[in-house]
Amino acid sequence: MPFDESPSLNDFRRGTPDSSDIYTRRRRQMMLGGLLLLLLLVLATMNFLQSSLADELGGRGEVVGLIVDERGNPTQAEIYVIGTDLIASTSGEGVFSLPDVPAGVQKLAVVDDNGGVEYEVTVVAGDTVDIGQVALVNVTPQP
Repeated sequence: MPFDESPSLNDFRRGTPDSSDIYTRRRRQMMLGGLLLLLLLVLATMNFLQSSLADELGGRGEVVGLIVDERGNPTQAEIYVIGTDLIASTSGEGVFSLPDVPAGVQKLAVVDDNGGVEYEVTVVAGDTVDIGQVALVNVTPQP
């Protein structure tokens, strides 16, 4: 407390001065500190849930399927798990396998030279999800 704000002897003529102001100020400081700590905890939790460590703790699964063109013929394509670095290519028969996909709802982008399609899949930790046949959409203009 600065000297200028110190009580004078005149403040003590009627007894001890009221200390409720000190307690009110301390209570406000404690509440503000508690709120800041709570905000920090919420932000840290949100950051953790968006991290790859949270994905690892949530588990991983595998996605398999068959990619076909508009006529239903197996075709070669690449499959991307949006938001990750995971990429798979189909075999000559259009079959693909994507291991180590984070559990939960994931979006796959299936693309080839002529077009693509986005596909949503729910991956279960420790399981293999077969999405079946996915037909590519041709986006090149027809002459």
